[in-house]
Amino acid sequence: MKSNIFKIFIFSAAILFVAASLSAKSSPVDKIETAYAENRISLGEKIIYKVMTVHAPERLPEEFRLEPDVKLKSATEIMIEARLNLERLSGPEQEILNNYLGRPNMVFSALSPDGYFRIHYNIEGAHAVDSSDVDPFNGIPDYVDCVAHYSDSSYRCMHGNLAYLYPPSDGSEGGDSLYDIYLMEMPYYGYTQPESPGPEAWDDWISYMVVHRNFIDFPPNDDPEGLEKGAAKVTCAHEYFHATQMAYNLLSEVWYMEVSSCWMEEICYPQVNDNYNYLWCFFDYPQLPLNDSSYYHDYGAFVWNRFLDHNFDTTLIKSIWENLIYNDDVYTAINTALLGYGSNLYDAFGEFAAWNWCTSIYDDGNHYEQGWDYPETVDLIGTISFYPVSNMHPPSAMRPHGLGANYIKFAEFGDVIGEFLIHFDGQDGYHWSANVILAEPDNNYTFMEIPLNEAYAGSLIVSEIENYDYIILNPVVRSWYGEGLDYVYSAQLLPWPDYAADVRDAGPYDIYSMGPRTVNFWVYNRGSNQDIYHMTISDEMGWDCQLHDTLFTIPVKDSVMVAADILSGPDLLPGTVNNIILTATSHKDSVAFGVDSLPMYIVRFNGDSNNDGTINVSDAVWIINFTFVGGEPPRPELYQGDANCDDNINVSDAVFIINFVFVGGQPPPCLAY
Repeated sequence: MKSNIFKIFIFSAAILFVAASLSAKSSPVDKIETAYAENRISLGEKIIYKVMTVHAPERLPEEFRLEPDVKLKSATEIMIEARLNLERLSGPEQEILNNYLGRPNMVFSALSPDGYFRIHYNIEGAHAVDSSDVDPFNGIPDYVDCVAHYSDSSYRCMHGNLAYLYPPSDGSEGGDSLYDIYLMEMPYYGYTQPESPGPEAWDDWISYMVVHRNFIDFPPNDDPEGLEKGAAKVTCAHEYFHATQMAYNLLSEVWYMEVSSCWMEEICYPQVNDNYNYLWCFFDYPQLPLNDSSYYHDYGAFVWNRFLDHNFDTTLIKSIWENLIYNDDVYTAINTALLGYGSNLYDAFGEFAAWNWCTSIYDDGNHYEQGWDYPETVDLIGTISFYPVSNMHPPSAMRPHGLGANYIKFAEFGDVIGEFLIHFDGQDGYHWSANVILAEPDNNYTFMEIPLNEAYAGSLIVSEIENYDYIILNPVVRSWYGEGLDYVYSAQLLPWPDYAADVRDAGPYDIYSMGPRTVNFWVYNRGSNQDIYHMTISDEMGWDCQLHDTLFTIPVKDSVMVAADILSGPDLLPGTVNNIILTATSHKDSVAFGVDSLPMYIVRFNGDSNNDGTINVSDAVWIINFTFVGGEPPRPELYQGDANCDDNINVSDAVFIINFVFVGGQPPPCLAY
């Protein structure tokens, strides 16, 4: 626990580092988008300025410049936007942009050990890598060797282990047909540059990768080999998965490209955890839609893919990308893939929202594999500690969007023994669910859901509230659409009275005509004090009903099983029903009682031909008399004489009974009990 607390402290510092990079003061991309939305710059200027944040940040207009030492994640989204909009720009704008989109000029290159990649680099100038060549001593800078090794490892992970498509070949660009990676100085971890359409009938694209030249002063991670190597590892995995995505569909929604690439970091290099730096961007804003891409929300949303691969299978993510080959809509692709696993996007997202409570200090060991290690928990919109509360609405700024959620905590139940009532009513016109998470000590959770009607309103009573430290109400918008949706919730403590009882039947429910049977009832003390309960039993048909015991002392929140012997009446046809009624009355408060009825159904007693409640030789004699000398038929109905269960009444039934009674033969094979 101490090490995890220390890690949370370290990542809290990292979060402040990343948050500073994302603040309005130092986020040039957001400021450029704002200027474009306000018509202060043209489309061409917007795209050029964004690309300049990668290649020439020092040449940006003053209002768009980065703060010193700001490090940003992936510039792939910027480069995709630039390439896809290139033809829409003016001639001079295209010329400027082409200077940035072309392949970097590097003096040296090296092959990766497995021969899948060519790594391009310089050892002098602004983009120079550290030229140290120690381990291995092979004439290639060690950092280049590392990038080559990490790229090969990512290749094996994605294609060898997971069988994703290969990025389309660039022919001889970069010197040969190998996939090209360039090492550069920039304020980003890296990016994948789409160059031109690929050979397939769908929207696949040829690409190359650019990776930072040293990763000095980048956000922290957990890699045991050091921060720089950890950042290089996950960047190779992240950007190469972008290259792999471009083998499926460059036009798929960029938010899911980032979700998937951050997830792939976890698959290829689970020990690094660089993506933990962005979890706060998702967990601090659970009300935002799953596909939101502002403030690195899509980077923190890698937990969505993590949920899918944990709860279903890693192959589900590949199925989603296969669905995207001919369909640009990510939600449709996800839903189609989930249908193949017996689920759908509505239900899966509702469960995902509940999972997200179980991280960091709230981890229970049953959800995210490394959830205990996550430095973040989801934000609450509030904690309720006084009851009742009625007709509460979420703050307008925190109302959930489509595929968004809220979390409300109910706590401070005091010494109350009893129940807790929660009511929820979601805004009309949208699909809702309302998860309820019951938290016992040591992060032991019970997950429930408020049953909602067609108007998405409903209530839930939580029993034995004294067992729980707190309760989380988790409203979830399961619709794929909608912004800032409202709902109403109420909550009320329902303390138990001083003295009360609850009776529940426990079966059995079948009995033979003239048959004995022992039945059972559970009796619960639903009062807040220990009590003595007096039992009485009755029925609706005048059968003989005898309790084993009539007085029971039951502690608070405890129960006892009460047994009674029943003897049914004669000549009762199968299907006849009699209700056995048990009443438990408090010894200390006679108006406090509980009652329940147990329905008993008459079933056929094959072989008991004379309906005396037993099978013996007299039943064989009865059948012989009926068969040969015109005696009375079996009672209470003909087929009660069918001892061998062959649907006929004849001498073989008499023989069957004699064998059963005198020589240890089998009992009638179709008896109910």
